[in-house]
Amino acid sequence: MRRPLPLFLKSAKLQKKLHQLEEQLNNEMQTKDELEHKCRTSTSRLEKISKELDEETSSRKALESSLRQLEREKALLQHKTVESTARPKARPTGNAAWPWRTRYTFISNL
Repeated sequence: MRRPLPLFLKSAKLQKKLHQLEEQLNNEMQTKDELEHKCRTSTSRLEKISKELDEETSSRKALESSLRQLEREKALLQHKTVESTARPKARPTGNAAWPWRTRYTFISNL
């Protein structure tokens, strides 16, 4: 039959095991703190990048809207140019053709 270990040896063994467990716990807590710090840093960077992307998207949408407006205006001007060169404008007739004629006509009738 096996003899039990003397109490002082059991105590020393338990002390050693306790010390090992405390070191392991400290190492794991330190690793946990480092991982939490990395996680916070990464999250912060991702939020910053996300904000920059949102700003860029907003800016791009505004720019595209301005471009569409300019393209509409260009098309309208091209249409007016084609329209004005395709047919000459009809000259107004009567007094509208010569606005000064009305005044002189009025004066001559006095």
